[in-house]
Amino acid sequence: MILSVENAKSHMRILHDDEDVLIASYILAAENYAEIYMNQVLESADFEVRLPCVQNGFAFPKQPVSEIVKVEVMAQDGNYEILPTDNYRFYDDFGVKKLHIEVASHKAHHEAIKITFKAGFEDTKLPATVLQWIKCAVSELYENRELDESKFLKSFAMHLLKQHRLTLR
Repeated sequence: MILSVENAKSHMRILHDDEDVLIASYILAAENYAEIYMNQVLESADFEVRLPCVQNGFAFPKQPVSEIVKVEVMAQDGNYEILPTDNYRFYDDFGVKKLHIEVASHKAHHEAIKITFKAGFEDTKLPATVLQWIKCAVSELYENRELDESKFLKSFAMHLLKQHRLTLR
């Protein structure tokens, strides 16, 4: 979790521990909603994607991408070979990280290209407005015990998150 239960309780001025499990579930729900809404992963982790063919300008399904760990191509014998870094380039297209790959040939297979990458915000790079939105969402869930989308999602708090939303193309 990006937001700890203790930090959420401090934000809401809660002194008791009776509802820590409930607050933790609200934190997970708020963080999950933020990830889906923004098309970005909050906590840094390794991911793998497999493609049937080379797709230049491939937009990673998880953002923000911080590193390409390796790109592998399936050889004609069915084994993967690591592609040299000279054969691909990683670039930014209006805030969306993309990949351009140059491969002479590869086996025709539904998983011919395997890309391992690291995505998510590092602890210090998470925008403060995203963390503030999570705190507001947790507070709203705690106070009302339900999320009334008609009010909360149209509120000022929603604008804190909206500015970080990526459109994947």
